Amino acid sequence: MRNNVKPITRLILLVLLVQTAFGATYTTTGTPGTWDLGGTPSASDDIVINHDWSSHNGVQLANYAGTMTVNSGGYFKMFGSFSVFTGTIDIKSGGTFQVVGGTNLFAGASINIDGAWSVSGSFTNNASSSWTGTGTVSAGNDFTDNTGTSTTGETTCTGCTVTLPVELLMFKVGSFQNKAIIKWRTGMEMNNDYFTIEHSTDGINFESIGRVSGQGNTTEQTDYSYTHHSPNLDVLNYYRLRQIDFDGTQEIFEIQTLPFVQQSKLELHQAGTSQIFSVLGVNETSPLIMEVFSIDGKSIEHKELMGQNSFVISHQGMVVIRLVHDDQVLESKYFIH
Repeated sequence: MRNNVKPITRLILLVLLVQTAFGATYTTTGTPGTWDLGGTPSASDDIVINHDWSSHNGVQLANYAGTMTVNSGGYFKMFGSFSVFTGTIDIKSGGTFQVVGGTNLFAGASINIDGAWSVSGSFTNNASSSWTGTGTVSAGNDFTDNTGTSTTGETTCTGCTVTLPVELLMFKVGSFQNKAIIKWRTGMEMNNDYFTIEHSTDGINFESIGRVSGQGNTTEQTDYSYTHHSPNLDVLNYYRLRQIDFDGTQEIFEIQTLPFVQQSKLELHQAGTSQIFSVLGVNETSPLIMEVFSIDGKSIEHKELMGQNSFVISHQGMVVIRLVHDDQVLESKYFIH
């Protein structure tokens, strides 16, 4: 029988068979969430991280047996557990691999860390895996190295240092006078150089809007705050903290959102020429300052009202009434009979 399969067709079939049997290589593109091959990598595929993917939910890679390379400038943030790992990880200097979950290494795993590997949960080495590198390994909970029956509680990584990340106890975002007030509290800091506050209007593309110095090394609770003076009042605002160590190692904390309700214009209405006034556009969570002046500018009445949108003025005749509320000031003349 004559074989009608052309050589080029045979080559394509061979490549597909090899790729299926041994896995493919997935490389990040400049667009978060997009791999060069399309789709998402599986537990047997190789992964190359060249970009900052920290704003994208990376695939959960349980039972991973491939080779992951995080190059300088690459930042891969993976949500979920990184468990039953038997593959190879090579984190280059300037690269970061962050696991928002636990990590569990099994026999056969090979790890080189010249950059940073951060684990939010527990980090467990279940066997004497091969470790090399001069980078850092961090664990938010327990770090356990089980070699045989002993538990040393410290890494066997040659030259590596085990550091605990900044312990973030609280991170909240609120609003006041059309500004975003960002507050956070740490319970412990080690080698913490500074924080950057990042803002986004789509939850994907973030930009730095400020920087706050850290405490370096401390076991005391520390409170921080930052005010964003120009949030977008028309859409949902996204905020996140990026923490940077003295050696450049970085960690990104979870995103917080803040909606804004446009502030209504302040209006003052008098019931005829009576002493009764009502105010529109009042935010009941902020004080309303009311002051009455005579025509010659003398202050004759002053009140601070909270949660009220009406008041009575005891003075009669021509007066000037000034209202101050949030960042609005309203001043007008009225005749009171």
